[in-house]
Amino acid sequence: MNVFKNILYVSDGIAGDCPGLVQALRLTEMNGAKLRLAIVTPKLPKEFSTYQDTYETGSRTTLMEAFKDAAREAGMAAPPSVDDINVGSDVSGLTGTVISKMVLRGDHDLLIRESRRESEGAGYSAIEMELLRKCPSAVWLVRAKTMSAGKPKIAVAIDPQETESQAILLTQSLLQVSEPLSSMLDADLHIISSWSASFDDFRTRHFWGKVSEKSIRAFRERRESLHKSAMERTLKSAGLSMGPNVHQLEGSPDMTISKFVSDNGVDTVVIGTIGRVGIPGLLMGNTAEKVLRQLDCSLLALKPEGFVSTVML
Repeated sequence: MNVFKNILYVSDGIAGDCPGLVQALRLTEMNGAKLRLAIVTPKLPKEFSTYQDTYETGSRTTLMEAFKDAAREAGMAAPPSVDDINVGSDVSGLTGTVISKMVLRGDHDLLIRESRRESEGAGYSAIEMELLRKCPSAVWLVRAKTMSAGKPKIAVAIDPQETESQAILLTQSLLQVSEPLSSMLDADLHIISSWSASFDDFRTRHFWGKVSEKSIRAFRERRESLHKSAMERTLKSAGLSMGPNVHQLEGSPDMTISKFVSDNGVDTVVIGTIGRVGIPGLLMGNTAEKVLRQLDCSLLALKPEGFVSTVML
């Protein structure tokens, strides 16, 4: 996972478990990477502006205590030295913009942030979705383990039938990152991809009802076979092969991925965000948006080559 060499961990200043900070330290040690800590805090109303420095100092203290605890959990004899903690103020609810500017200033290639549930149910917060859309680097949202006890599980979702060059490169990046990540977390890695005979709903309402079941079955088998061949080629190009940890899921990605994650107790999903490459303001594809709304686990999202953020310095 040596693609990440300049990591930014952003804290919200809230005391509590920080599994994301633990992973940041492990990744730093594994890669010999540089780690910078930052805090994004609310800017106090002007009536209380005299307390802003005290508030920020307290937030720094909270983060450093969490840093020491995380180092112990990561198995380090002592916490490594880090640069001075960077404190940013969240002005007018623009937290995602503040964080994205920190990433740009530091030329970071990975942002790690704790993902704390705001309410019951799946999905991610508005700030997290903003980061997934706008942050110029990869984004790792880490949630406390919620699945069944035992060895962690990672699922990387790919589309081996993509034809655009940027999407193909992104698929390769997903596989190249996921394998060492699973080793770092001592996790089981699952490679998942969805395929469908997309005419099913249409045929029930239109002329497909006149097509024989034999023809329909042959069509479905052909689609599955083409998908399998594409999977084999994609995995081979990444130095991998088909096996019991490679799953062809029949159905739409927004349904099959979330179901696989839930049914198999997956702790972390690795996914790519694809949209209009080279145009400022990546709009994640509808499929990715639908998948994310249904996930309730940690998420590592990679950006495609050529991604341009709307956030400017």
